[in-house]
Amino acid sequence: NVMIDCQKKYGTQWRSNIETYLQEKQLVTADAKLLFILSPNDLVYLPTKEEMKDGIKVVDKNRIYKMVSCGQLQFMCIAYYVASPIVNKVEFSSMNKMERAITGEMIKETCLPIKVDRLGNVIELNGKKL
Repeated sequence: NVMIDCQKKYGTQWRSNIETYLQEKQLVTADAKLLFILSPNDLVYLPTKEEMKDGIKVVDKNRIYKMVSCGQLQFMCIAYYVASPIVNKVEFSSMNKMERAITGEMIKETCLPIKVDRLGNVIELNGKKL
């Protein structure tokens, strides 16, 4: 909703004005820096501690998650390979979404946006072409 309101106000220049808009509406502090924008169905990669320290050399496809929804404090995802749950409210949580990765880390703390082509090949990670 915030992105849509910003697009209404600034039109095609909304990406360059998003930080100003967030500060005007007092949604972030004055010193906050926007890292990236995610929408539902965007993919994120969850790097390991070693990858964060040494850099990502090979993308582990088991650490890719699909952003499902978010709230003011929540960032809900699901593993990319889950099409739909077999039994509702049993497999993951009450809404079949996860805040934590299967390995236990909080996804919102270290995720990086990732783009893939139609064949599933990773073409961009955190804004950098691979």
